[in-house]
Amino acid sequence: MGTLDPILVDVATEVGISTSKTASLLSTLLSSITETPKGLAGFLERFRNAGYSEVVASWLGGTPRSLSDAELETTMGRDWIEKAAAKASLPSFTATSALAFMLPRVIQRLTPGGIASSRIPSDVLPYIQCAGSPPQTRSGGAQRVVPKRNAKPTAAPPWLWPVLLVLAILLLGSWYWSHRHSAKDTRIERRQPAAVATRWGLGSPFARPA
Repeated sequence: MGTLDPILVDVATEVGISTSKTASLLSTLLSSITETPKGLAGFLERFRNAGYSEVVASWLGGTPRSLSDAELETTMGRDWIEKAAAKASLPSFTATSALAFMLPRVIQRLTPGGIASSRIPSDVLPYIQCAGSPPQTRSGGAQRVVPKRNAKPTAAPPWLWPVLLVLAILLLGSWYWSHRHSAKDTRIERRQPAAVATRWGLGSPFARPA
């Protein structure tokens, strides 16, 4: 089981959504942390500047206090929440509740000893790279390879058409020669009985009956 898998399960149970959707929200959250100047430390500074210093202090030590939906929206913005919701295919209010419940627990896991590093731990990075996949996929399970659809057919090589044309001409010539030779043999066969009959007088009107 991965480092943050228990949090995914807790959030999914709390809000009533699948772990794959929870994983998508987690990916969005972690991406925001990594994209913030100074990393996690800079991300936490946003909440302090919004007036939630005591809340941040609870995340770094003791029992982490959950954010309200309004506190999350005030700090991160409505646009950020809507993008996270759309990525996870969730209504905005559901995504807000899930992120508000998730964020304090994620921060606590990322700050052992209450120290906020500027970098995300290496064992957490797969949660960004494998957004939307269930926990067991990230922990080493086999991944399913989905075949590509609507693949464009491979174009025929330019030399193929001249070769096909030559083959067609050869086949047509072979058929013509065979047909002509067969007709010639038929004419010869028809002439031979007439010649024999003439030789023995069978075809002559003056021939005597036997």
